[in-house]
Amino acid sequence: MLHLVNKYMDAYLADPGSLSLKARAEKYAKITAKTIVYSSGMDAGNYGQNAFFYDAAEGLLTSVILLIAEYCPPPKRHIISVFKLIQDLLAPSGVKGKNQFQLLIDKLPPEHKARWFAGAALNTAEQAMQSVLSTALSRLNAFLNSELEQILCFDTAIDAEKFCNTKSALFLVMPEEDTTKYFLISLIVQQLYREILSVADEQGGKLKNRVMMYLDEIGTIPKIESAEMIFSASRSRRVSIVAIIQSFAQLEKNYGKEGAAIIVDNCQDTIFGGFAPNSESAEILSKALGNKTVLSGSVSRGKNDPSQSLQMIQRPLMTPDELKSMPKGHFIVSKTGNCPMKTRL
Repeated sequence: MLHLVNKYMDAYLADPGSLSLKARAEKYAKITAKTIVYSSGMDAGNYGQNAFFYDAAEGLLTSVILLIAEYCPPPKRHIISVFKLIQDLLAPSGVKGKNQFQLLIDKLPPEHKARWFAGAALNTAEQAMQSVLSTALSRLNAFLNSELEQILCFDTAIDAEKFCNTKSALFLVMPEEDTTKYFLISLIVQQLYREILSVADEQGGKLKNRVMMYLDEIGTIPKIESAEMIFSASRSRRVSIVAIIQSFAQLEKNYGKEGAAIIVDNCQDTIFGGFAPNSESAEILSKALGNKTVLSGSVSRGKNDPSQSLQMIQRPLMTPDELKSMPKGHFIVSKTGNCPMKTRL
């Protein structure tokens, strides 16, 4: 997770005159810290009176990540070292009026950015400071797993910059038998997207190569923070997102009614089929397809006066029952600016 922070910190230490390299390291440290703090899918506005502790924990994590990247040897520059350092900082300092973190920060130059990022945590009461440290630790607890450490503690073969600038494919496979690791999928998607935006900003606001993100089972993985914004803003950056769900109820469960509506409204193409017999999604999509006008009538035959009446009425283009009874392999494709069509895929 700290690959890009370490990459640009090494480049800056090799060329201290290049402030742009230092700025990039700080930027990716902030992205990583924000992703960790809000990995549960909530943002600062949802924490109410506790928002200060999460905001301060984000700054503290940014500070510690920068310190790890700058001062630790390469084998130790990973997210587990961040956890261990914060845990060590909770120990009694032996100095009256100062905790371990304040003593550590005092060793840095006055203009060091790690000192600035930790400002909210440093300039608060001792009890509040302990709460900030505990908040940061609680967000890092999920990474304490021997299997995850094999993934997170070593350099990656690909980062966001290489992913955007070269022909690349990244596969994330979820272990179906262990749902405790699902949060990592959401975490990777969040961090990768934020880093992709950073790359796009450096290229004039738009990526040179289009990025396709196929998010299968997006309705079953933990909530992706700011997913509504991701779906709203990604297209202008040349990032296309293909969200694959089994039911609209999955989106509503994770993102609420309004969040699910925003995600659906920002999808320009919709492909659907293979509905279960009791699917409520078929009713929603039948309504979205609209109506057509058909000729309807009735015939009555009396002994001496047969009569016939005809009238034009509207009916759904495809009723929910018709959608549910489509043969396997047949789908409806609905695209912005075009009439829906029935096809076989």
